Amino acid sequence: MKRKLFVLLLCCLMIMSSVLVGCKKSDNGDVNKTDDNKKTESKDTESKDTNSKSSDTKNEKTTITWLHHFQEAGIQEWLNTVVKTFTEANPDVEVLVEVAGADNYSQLLKTKIASDDAPMIFDLSNIREYQNYVEADHLYDIGGFDCIADIEPAMLPAGQYNGVQYGIPIDQTAFCVTYNEEIFNELNLQVPTTISEMHDVCQKLIDNGYDPFNASMAEQWCMNINYNVILSPYCLMDDKQWYVDKMNLTSNFSDDENFKKAFETFAGLKPYWGNDPFGTTWDAEQNALAAKKSAMVVNGSWTVDGVMGKNPDMSLRIFAMPSSEDPKDATMVMNAGSQLVVYNSSDPDKLDAAERLYNHIYSQESGKLFADLAFRMSTVKGVDLTGSAAMNDIGVYPDDQVYMSMGVETFTGEYATLFLDTVQGHLMESTFDVDAMAKALDKAFSAIQ
Repeated sequence: MKRKLFVLLLCCLMIMSSVLVGCKKSDNGDVNKTDDNKKTESKDTESKDTNSKSSDTKNEKTTITWLHHFQEAGIQEWLNTVVKTFTEANPDVEVLVEVAGADNYSQLLKTKIASDDAPMIFDLSNIREYQNYVEADHLYDIGGFDCIADIEPAMLPAGQYNGVQYGIPIDQTAFCVTYNEEIFNELNLQVPTTISEMHDVCQKLIDNGYDPFNASMAEQWCMNINYNVILSPYCLMDDKQWYVDKMNLTSNFSDDENFKKAFETFAGLKPYWGNDPFGTTWDAEQNALAAKKSAMVVNGSWTVDGVMGKNPDMSLRIFAMPSSEDPKDATMVMNAGSQLVVYNSSDPDKLDAAERLYNHIYSQESGKLFADLAFRMSTVKGVDLTGSAAMNDIGVYPDDQVYMSMGVETFTGEYATLFLDTVQGHLMESTFDVDAMAKALDKAFSAIQ
């Protein structure tokens, strides 16, 4: 009996042990499965997060800003077209275009840089601006950009400072006479090549009811261009130190016969400047040409763009201002236009985007668009200008009748202000006295020392 009871107890223990072992395996299996599920779920979640981040990264765009002050309709259309074609080819980049007024552009640029909102692309116009921005470490060295090889070599020095390439001129600007070809054809007028021919053309225009000019001498920058197209062949082409010598007092105005002859020639055209030249603005001067009230404008070759924006049906052409009785003295004064630069950002993505945009701006395709839409001469080599008669007019002048004024140091600061104020004041007199003006300039410059 005891033996049977022992066997029965042993069997019960074996059964209970089997059940307990079975339960233990089952529990371990469930835990492991749960852990595996958690790991798998975690991996799936991480994978989804990674894919999301990867997708976000792919969809994220590098945003850069292009700040400019171009007011003419043609160049604005060109700029917007260039940005559109660039972003279509580079969907990872967004380009914001900001337009400033010409009068507040410089201050706005300084403010944006100071407030950590610097545009990646902007433009500078002279060596003094380069000096200021380079010394503040705001400009990026673009010497390694691919587009450098495609630029007219003569244009590159305009964007250099201390031997480093910081910018490239966007265009080659001519300072010249822009005229209404229809009026000239109507009156059978030939392009004048001497100063006496210029007077004859002006008189014939008056005789037929047209103002030769509606000059905007109220704006000193316009007045400056008007006299410079005559001053250049007399004083500047053969003496790149002319301005410096005047500021240093190593040369004076009263003894400078070429200077006085140039201004006598310039002032001799005063009867043809219009009814109120010292009350006329640049916009009003363009309006008069667009409305066929006047026949000619002396200013930059950007005049074509400005006037065509007001009257797209016009036919405008260009010639060099005569300055003497020698046709060879009719000089096409050339300069580099505004130079695009790149901000020296610490963000490599923005620098990369800016470099790609910059190379696109200075491509053959964009250069051709520049001529067709903005009526301007690109600095890109070999751009076809056949679609712009006015731009072709600039190119017909031989080298000895072209003055490249890039890199010439002009009057600075107080000297520039005194010169412009003195010249404007004497030109406003009923009778122009060049000797009196020269003496006044000598006195004013001496007082600065």
